Amino acid sequence: MEHGEAHISIKAPGIDVDKAVSAEIAAEVMRLVLTGKVSAGSSTGPRPSEAAGPPETLAEFMREVDPKRNPDKIATIAKYLKDTGHSTFSRTEAREAFRQARETEPGNYARDFKWAQYAGWIGGDDSSGFYLTRTGENAVNSRFSDEAVEKTKGKFSGRRRLVVHRTEGNQQSGDGTSS
Repeated sequence: MEHGEAHISIKAPGIDVDKAVSAEIAAEVMRLVLTGKVSAGSSTGPRPSEAAGPPETLAEFMREVDPKRNPDKIATIAKYLKDTGHSTFSRTEAREAFRQARETEPGNYARDFKWAQYAGWIGGDDSSGFYLTRTGENAVNSRFSDEAVEKTKGKFSGRRRLVVHRTEGNQQSGDGTSS
């Protein structure tokens, strides 16, 4: 053992660790053992919620997060895929995940997927794959807080596009009135 190093040994059913570590890591382990808390500035490992990993199934994860709107569900699926080792995914994989989770598939999946992209929760493209953004991960982790949801309202919902039809020299708006 070199100067500034410590030796840690942990034994429990299924665990047998015997290792030389830095004095800093040893101090953090002692703090954790004695207080049950990791220091605020520590980056020695995953946070407790991350250490356990994702729930066993997508359906469980969906119930835990409880997304309400379809773009929220798409971001939740992306988070689950990321947590289970899929750094990227296709539109089709995300769509099939609705069935896997026993969720009703959106009636207008293409619109809702674009909405999740517009919200900044999903990045990427069809050729290289899609991924969950940091903003999307924060939204899922906050269980779609009011603040996260408010930023996405009105982007794709409730907007009606005016379509102009031309008929024999007259212009007709989408609501059927002539101009």
